[in-house]
Amino acid sequence: MAKQRSSTLSSGWKAISTIDSSVSLISWVGITLITFIAAMVADMEHASKSTVVIIGLTVFILTTLVVMTMLGRRKVVEEKNPIDTTPKISLLQLRSEALQRGWNFSRGSEQSLEFTLIISQAGLDCQIEFWGRKDIDAAEEVIRSNPLQPVPGGHWLEFAVEPVRFVTSTDNFFTRSYEFPSLEKRGYLDLHLNREQALKWLDTTAEISRKANLKEEQTDPS
Repeated sequence: MAKQRSSTLSSGWKAISTIDSSVSLISWVGITLITFIAAMVADMEHASKSTVVIIGLTVFILTTLVVMTMLGRRKVVEEKNPIDTTPKISLLQLRSEALQRGWNFSRGSEQSLEFTLIISQAGLDCQIEFWGRKDIDAAEEVIRSNPLQPVPGGHWLEFAVEPVRFVTSTDNFFTRSYEFPSLEKRGYLDLHLNREQALKWLDTTAEISRKANLKEEQTDPS
């Protein structure tokens, strides 16, 4: 407990002692203002100068400790739950990007299945980071309110991007990963991808696959 408190205060001190930090500026303004008010109240009560100084110093120290504790606790929470700032692209936005590059996702097109399979493989190979909302047994509004979670690479060993929803969905929330062929396990909804990785993959790996398939179709005697 003592070690944890010391760590919290240390984190708080770093926050208020950081030069050019808005948090530091606001903290010190608050501490100074509270100390000044306490000293002024003591002076109005006709306390001796030494008493006013002691009261001011005590309030200053206590206020500083309180602010350090609050900032330190906030820092601990942020470290435990880091904010994900990775630029993302929804699966439907990526679908639009793919269509602009010549992919054919019309009903009955084999390219729809091909695309969802190779992008699932990219997730398994850790070429592309995925995020989604866990498909739990709950109302839609509850699932929508849940934060996006990173999809582990190993998820794609048993799951793949569901091709029908990939083609027909108009709301990205309904895109999903599904277990094939049993469909017994729940995957993720509202699939998002690392934007930079996904667009790079679309222009390289996916494009090579698309051109190879087109070449096979052109040389197929049937």
